[in-house]
Amino acid sequence: MLSPDEIRAINENYRQDFNRHDAGALQNYYAESILWTNSSVEGEVTDPKEVSKQYEDFFITFPDVYLEFLDDFSENFHNAHRWIMKATHKNDSGETNDIEIEGFSMLIVDEKGKIVRDHTYFDVQNLNAQLGT
Repeated sequence: MLSPDEIRAINENYRQDFNRHDAGALQNYYAESILWTNSSVEGEVTDPKEVSKQYEDFFITFPDVYLEFLDDFSENFHNAHRWIMKATHKNDSGETNDIEIEGFSMLIVDEKGKIVRDHTYFDVQNLNAQLGT
């Protein structure tokens, strides 16, 4: 079993790779068998390569996105954290919007520290309002 500090270390490395916009590195945090849900994606994703693709698309849409963890709780194989992302978005007409998204993620890792479940929630309507859509 991983200690809470070991899980937090994994999260911090994940955050750093996210902030480098390294979708390939992010894929390596996931086990081969996963369940990934996200407020912005219909249904469930079970292929780590598809998770990587979701991140690639996200980084294209928000090329300067930055992730910060606000709160963190870990016990056994579970980790919950509240986070905030800030980014700039340029719409089709060239207008730029500053975006701020606050959300919550619940992760379950296996004994090797690989993510087997990732459930991420945020207010999609709020994001769409910030995007002007």
